[in-house]
Amino acid sequence: MHGTNGVNRNSPKEAVYGPVEMSGFGLHNLYIEQGIRQVSALVGHLREPKSRTGQMMRIELDWCHVQAGTAAHLLEHPETNIDYIETCWIMAIRDFLRTYKVRMEFTTHSHPVTLCDKDEFIMDALRTRGGCSPLQLQRLNACRMHLRVSRLSGIASADGTSLRDDSLKGKDSAIHPSETKWPRQARPLKYDWTFWRRKLRAVFSKDGSSTVLRFP
Repeated sequence: MHGTNGVNRNSPKEAVYGPVEMSGFGLHNLYIEQGIRQVSALVGHLREPKSRTGQMMRIELDWCHVQAGTAAHLLEHPETNIDYIETCWIMAIRDFLRTYKVRMEFTTHSHPVTLCDKDEFIMDALRTRGGCSPLQLQRLNACRMHLRVSRLSGIASADGTSLRDDSLKGKDSAIHPSETKWPRQARPLKYDWTFWRRKLRAVFSKDGSSTVLRFP
């Protein structure tokens, strides 16, 4: 069978996209072309401080970081698969970079860091050690976003030895002021908070069921 361009769809990709001078068909991979143009546009606008489009791109990048809740910069370290947040232009670029094992470097960015010894980002821990599906991670992330926290230190006691009961239950008292302008996340359902408590204890607690942290 042939495609609309007359090339057999079963032809080897090396021949389809190979240069004509080497007996290839010389066709362009449109996904690669799109990805290159998106990266070029992003870099060009971010380098121009007065670009309004660049400002919008920085806002979207910051928003993606808040929503992802990860320690790694999304475009500097695109190797991890973060499939629990909304699909957008920035995340499409990230998927392209990950597919072809390419990364971008930023001289300055406002990405958050851990605040104390043994602190870690909640979603990174749940993603790597929680054994959750993308849909389950979406539910957990909604609870985290409602509480407006990114790190374990944000839901731990002041002495850093245990998980706070109000954070586990998603009480309003657990929502604290933050320099980050968090988006408004509706309160998740009761069964989401039950799942949130169970997973936090399984991942962070000393015995997998209590509130005492494995690493204070």
